[in-house]
Amino acid sequence: MSGDSGDEKVAEGTPQATKVVADDKATGAASTPSDEEKAAAAKTRPEREATMKDYVRVFSYATKWDYVLMVCGGLASFGAGITLPLMNIVFGKLVGQFNGYFTPGMPHDEGAFQALLNRQSLYIFILFLARVTLNYINKVRLVPGLAALRLPHPQWDV
Repeated sequence: MSGDSGDEKVAEGTPQATKVVADDKATGAASTPSDEEKAAAAKTRPEREATMKDYVRVFSYATKWDYVLMVCGGLASFGAGITLPLMNIVFGKLVGQFNGYFTPGMPHDEGAFQALLNRQSLYIFILFLARVTLNYINKVRLVPGLAALRLPHPQWDV
């Protein structure tokens, strides 16, 4: 506290002393610290830098079953991620077959063209089903499954 006038008050006992200036003695109203004072107080707080050990510590609580499920989830994610580029390759071949069929001067065999379209469409559909299934395994079944395994047996809802 400074001076006899009571215009300034400093709260002590906190890591950073906050200065509150009284606007009017009669009303007792106080103004909040300015933005500069808040920024200075925030800068004085020590921040701890995270190390790699902090990130790896999460895995120290896992059991062998958790590791198996994490590997399965990682493989499911990898499989789901690789399906989109494969779909692009199959779709590119499908477009190439369309272009070849409708190019003037090329021999047209409607039955063979229809068989190629059916096969490419089936490949795209199979890749779509694989992607949906692998995402379901990873996001809906494995992640909640880890938490559910921690519950007592009658509470399992997986």
